[in-house]
Amino acid sequence: MNHYSPRGLPQIAVALVAMLILTGCVPGDLKTSSVASNPTSLTSSKALEGIPVSKANWPHEKWWHAFGDTQLNQLIDEALVSSPTLRGAAARVRQADAIQGMAQAQQLPQLDANIVSTRQRYSENGTTPAVMAGTWQTVNQDTLNVSYELDFWSKNRAAVEAAVGRTKAMEVDRY
Repeated sequence: MNHYSPRGLPQIAVALVAMLILTGCVPGDLKTSSVASNPTSLTSSKALEGIPVSKANWPHEKWWHAFGDTQLNQLIDEALVSSPTLRGAAARVRQADAIQGMAQAQQLPQLDANIVSTRQRYSENGTTPAVMAGTWQTVNQDTLNVSYELDFWSKNRAAVEAAVGRTKAMEVDRY
């Protein structure tokens, strides 16, 4: 016969009170304060406004033509045409979109299904009951699990906001 001991009751009460106090300390209005700029509105001419700059110090757009080397011209033209930077930036944007989708999926209910079918022959010389000894049996097992995580401390919401921020940063790099 089990007897309940009230000795652990004060410890449980203290733990519950501490948990309630700490829950009240969690700020619920954490929002990102940064705003992504429109990349098409950014111009470098404003950065040098009012500063006299000599055009003699700046190389022209195709400066390598001054060397008169056709092989160099072909290599640079080929490098400019098949530059991996734009494709790499687009791939990073797609990757950030996928990470954002995974973070958003954590806020939704989860559904998992599993089906297992096992065919087994029971031994005639063992501890198997006489009814099943030496027979083949099929065991089918189906499971369906549904779960949902309550986001009490906004962990999932913060993860989504961080993923959205990464996606926007990658989109700016793409342009």
